[in-house]
Amino acid sequence: MIETVIRVMVVIGSIAFFLYAMYETILTCKKNTNDKLHDIGFRCIKDDKHEVVYERKNESYFGGTYTHVLTICYKNNGRHIIQSYDKDLLDEKKIGNTNVGLTYYESKLIMKKMREKGWKSR
Repeated sequence: MIETVIRVMVVIGSIAFFLYAMYETILTCKKNTNDKLHDIGFRCIKDDKHEVVYERKNESYFGGTYTHVLTICYKNNGRHIIQSYDKDLLDEKKIGNTNVGLTYYESKLIMKKMREKGWKSR
């Protein structure tokens, strides 16, 4: 009788361990926006209630590399700003940095990040 109870407990423990392992696998497969941005090279520099900043090193068409900065700014009026620029390159008039274009996937991830933070755009 005791041997049967022990065998049943071992089987139940094995099933519980298997289910827990499956649960952990499912959790690790579901990536958040920061993980997806990290997969395409962006690393999160700052993430607070008013600003999210990402950076990545890109290859330049003219040789060398440049730092692509991606900034999402919260504004009280609901017109939030997405800025994408080269950190080190100023324009000819020394007014501001040069813009860097975004792909559709990058734009989609940024919009998802804004929704995650609860920033609704007008």
